[in-house]
This record gives sequence, C-alpha cells and structure tokens, in this order.
Amino acid sequence: MIADGEALAKVTPTPTPEEVVPTTPPVPQPLPQGPSVQVRVDGVQLASTSSDGIFGAAPAPVDPAVAGQWVTAASDRLRDFVNAMWVNTDTMLSDAAVATLLDPASLPPEARQGLGVLDRPDVLGVTDVAAATTVQVQMDTTRLGTVTLFWSTSATLVLTGVTGPVTQTGVASFVERGAGPELVALEADTTYGGDLQVVLS
Repeated sequence: MIADGEALAKVTPTPTPEEVVPTTPPVPQPLPQGPSVQVRVDGVQLASTSSDGIFGAAPAPVDPAVAGQWVTAASDRLRDFVNAMWVNTDTMLSDAAVATLLDPASLPPEARQGLGVLDRPDVLGVTDVAAATTVQVQMDTTRLGTVTLFWSTSATLVLTGVTGPVTQTGVASFVERGAGPELVALEADTTYGGDLQVVLS
C-alpha cells in the first residue's frame, strides 16, 4: 500500500555480472613442410687401390667418369636421408628417416640420437636446412673399392616455446656389391645450440 503523496521509489535492478569466459591460448601448429634439399658436393678426392706399384708398374689411373657415377649414387643416398630426417614431415626426426640408410633396430639409442632421432611431442618442425659433403673415392681403375661421404647438415629446430640451431656431422662409407652403393660404415653426431641446449640436455 502506498500512502497519498508518497513518491514511488524506482527499483533499480541489480546488474548481473557478465560471465568471464577464460581465453585459451592458441594451440601451436606444426610448420608446413619445406622444400627438398640438395646435398652440395664441396670436393671429391680420388685414390687408386691398384696393386701395380707393388710390382714396379705405375698404378692404373682411376676413371673419373666412373668415379663420378659413384659420387652421384652415394650422395643421392645421403640426400634421401637428409630430406627424410630434416624436411619430410611424415618421417622427420624419426626411425623412419634412419631406415633410408639402414635398419634402425640394428642401432643402439645413442647412435639413433646421433643420426637425429628425437622423440618429443613438442616438435613443430625444422627450417633452413642445408647440407654439404666432401667425398673420397677409392677405386682400381673402374672397379669401386669404397666411396666415403663426410657430411655436415645445419638447420633450425622449432619446438613449442623454443627455437635453436641444429648441426649434424657424419661419415658414411659405401661399397659396391652388385646392387648400387651398400652402406658398410656409418657414424654421426647431432648437436643443438642456443636455448635448445637446455631443453634437450
């Protein structure tokens, strides 16, 4: 009941506080696959394995055309490995990349890590990949003894929240046993620089 002459008091509704919806940071997305890498051949050393010198004759020279074919075949094997390990998103940093050279199950964990295997869920990708090699070919005229690659690969590894340089150096030796260059020796070391040293140590 309102008495005569009394003013009606306006009832001001109490504002309902707006519900604050917490914002979630965007989920980091994997990097797109980069372009394929060609392995630059910085030098080739030819050596004869001929035994002619034992008998007083001049060693037969190594055929440079045949040697060039072996350099190409071996460096192509290295190129396939480099692209599988550092470029192709389906095989990057995995045993599948190692399998381009040999069965990863035949290697201890430290050897696989030396080849670049990195089993981490926070890997977003690899950029700026470059690779170079020098090659030593040992032949008896046109018959291959060994072709050995001394290679170096550089790249930038991107993890969630941290980015840094990666360098891999390695040596791979191949022989011919009737079906192209067959790997007979392999050694590699992968090192991480910048902030990656702390994260991956």
